[in-house]
Amino acid sequence: MAQLSRDSSPGLRQLSSIGRARTGLPVPQALLYGALAVGTLDILDAFIFFGLRGARPIRILQSIAAGLLGREAFNGGGGTAALGLALHFFIAFIIVLVFVTASQRMPALTRQPVLVGLIYGIAVYLVMTFVVVPASAPPPGWTGKAWACHLGARASRGDLLLFLDADTVLAPDALQGLLELHDRHRGLVSVQPFHTVVRPYEQLSSYFNMVSLLAVGIPFVFFAGRALSRVIRSIKR
Repeated sequence: MAQLSRDSSPGLRQLSSIGRARTGLPVPQALLYGALAVGTLDILDAFIFFGLRGARPIRILQSIAAGLLGREAFNGGGGTAALGLALHFFIAFIIVLVFVTASQRMPALTRQPVLVGLIYGIAVYLVMTFVVVPASAPPPGWTGKAWACHLGARASRGDLLLFLDADTVLAPDALQGLLELHDRHRGLVSVQPFHTVVRPYEQLSSYFNMVSLLAVGIPFVFFAGRALSRVIRSIKR
């Protein structure tokens, strides 16, 4: 039975409690060695393949960072190249983490490691090529979240789309209320959510809420309406 590592994150402790990785290594070591192997071999392949076509290593690393920063990554010198290298190994770690987690729950994946590895590698290539890379850097004029919503809407097949933030909790009758509003107005429905504050420091978010209200002009309408009502009352007197 594998021993829990005191320095492991909760996710790694949960994996370690299941047992050792099928390679015979504890899960944290399997993740570390796997991420280093995948990341190193993949970046060396990129350096050799694109280097033979005239691309410098720093340019290759900056192109990885461009997935997050856009074209500005190519003007950042060594800083954005280092960011690209860090992103590259982070992606490699996620790829290994997915496989190790799946193999813990489906031991059959490790019985034919070469075949399963080839199939998994092809799947990773397809996802990176046709999903991750096209969705990485938004075109000029787009922001990250809006671009992600656009890609999701373009790939969807439903008649109605509902976009939520990751921390949104729907009330029991929320969907029914949104459908009724949509049927009444026959168009886009935008809702300002209620922000439940759990911790004291979350009160700082009220600043951003005020910025949002100022952007849509609600305070102006409120104070202008109050001023106009006072003028009307004074005229009646």
